[in-house]
Amino acid sequence: MTSPRIYRLTSIGRPLEPDYPTNRTVLWLLAVAALLGGLNWVQAHGAGPGMLGAAVNAVLAAFGGWALARELAPDHERTAFVALGCALATTLILEGSPVLPLFVALFLVRIVNRSVGLPARISDSILVSVLAIGAAWLFDSSWLALLAALAFMIDAVLPPGLTRQRLFTGLCAVAAFLLFTAESQAPADFMPATAVERWLPVVIAVGFVIVILLTRRVDACGDATGEPLSLARVRAGMWVGLFVAAQSLLGGPEDVRNLALVWATLAGTALHRPLPA
Repeated sequence: MTSPRIYRLTSIGRPLEPDYPTNRTVLWLLAVAALLGGLNWVQAHGAGPGMLGAAVNAVLAAFGGWALARELAPDHERTAFVALGCALATTLILEGSPVLPLFVALFLVRIVNRSVGLPARISDSILVSVLAIGAAWLFDSSWLALLAALAFMIDAVLPPGLTRQRLFTGLCAVAAFLLFTAESQAPADFMPATAVERWLPVVIAVGFVIVILLTRRVDACGDATGEPLSLARVRAGMWVGLFVAAQSLLGGPEDVRNLALVWATLAGTALHRPLPA
């Protein structure tokens, strides 16, 4: 278990403590990600101020992919490194995919599965609500706010439920409705979808659904409590992560590209064998 000091402030924060060998490996890989992100920018655009932004984006993509995979498959540390590589490769190929949806997915899953072992603090719920609604507004997708409402409702209903999450369920649902009514009804001027964008997300979704259905056992324990995680909550979190990515299929190719890092993380996470029941 990690130091309890952070849990006085948040129940969804998981510090990357270098005392653990896997965490030290992640820190080294993040340094490599920063280097690759900067070099990728230089190769495409030449040396300039954009190098720093590209490096930071690569680090956030790699870290977010690793962290989300640790939530989706808490018993499989190696899988998280595969997801890290997938997310990093995706952001390099697409020259900087948005990282906000990736972290929205991460925190929504963490609200549901309670990997720390503690229920979300009210400050956590406020922060996650703001992030989800902000992302929904920024990417013109009311579905993201609606999925945040779903995550809060799951946290309120699954035992031990947290009743106050119903308030945030309503808040995000209202925001989703307002965003939906404000969305432009004119056809979006999307770039044409490539063959990969048409079939790859579907393949990833099918593969990840199979992994969810095969997940019948979870041995991982909460960071703060040391108690085993709830199988029902872990599986519910997996569904939430999948839904965050899948809602992009309701839009055009640009929506899929905005969620590319979540799709890449799902692809990496799906490459593991669930523990036998």
